[in-house]
Amino acid sequence: MSEELGPPRGLKNGAVMELLKAMEREEILEVFSSPPSSRRIMAPCLSVVPSLGLIAQYAIGKQQKRGRILHAHLIINGVARLTYFATKLVSFYTELRLLPEARKLFDKIPQSNERRWVALIGAYSRRGFYQEALGAFAEMQQHGSCPNKFVIPSVLKACGHVLDLRTGRLLHCVVLKGEVVSDAFVVSSLIDMYSKCGRVEKAWWVFDTMVEKDLVALNAMVLGYVQHGLVNKGYALLEQMQALGAWSLLWLLGIL
Repeated sequence: MSEELGPPRGLKNGAVMELLKAMEREEILEVFSSPPSSRRIMAPCLSVVPSLGLIAQYAIGKQQKRGRILHAHLIINGVARLTYFATKLVSFYTELRLLPEARKLFDKIPQSNERRWVALIGAYSRRGFYQEALGAFAEMQQHGSCPNKFVIPSVLKACGHVLDLRTGRLLHCVVLKGEVVSDAFVVSSLIDMYSKCGRVEKAWWVFDTMVEKDLVALNAMVLGYVQHGLVNKGYALLEQMQALGAWSLLWLLGIL
């Protein structure tokens, strides 16, 4: 890289230079050929909320170039290493299917911070990298981190898609022994996992033992029935919920 395309003197750290190697010439010019006043797009103390939103926006829009430019700015401003930014960047690179970059960022987050596992496993699961999600979960356990209500649904989703009933059952035991047994998203994820693994009767048991049934759990249970050709049971469950005065039948049918 020529000197005129490089970052200003004093900013040539390895992270910036490595990121620039992945950029096109035009992108580098856009970041570093602008006046210093515009280069530092925002002060670190004021940039937290807007930058987090931009990272998420670029991930949704699959805007790799803009995301890399923003990443470079965050490194220059000295905030890319902060956990909130780092975890969002992990999700950004995973959404764009750039797993090596995501993993490299993940490994730089302090191991004592459990939020990094939530970010990595959640991103893998959302993007359909189910084996990678389960692999990361295994690593998480090896590091002595306990699964919480934020990571369990992502792992259960992966279990359902790869038919990993063993891991799903182990997580169910964790749920029953912990404080997340009443968490609606965790319970609904259990229902979905058992249904996808062909254990509809177990999915029903989880649903039936819920103290307060919600729409998310109902939707998971009905879809479980439908996926296995048990349409009549699914419709009967909708009617039962209507009879209990929980929801309007026409509205319930709308969730399908």
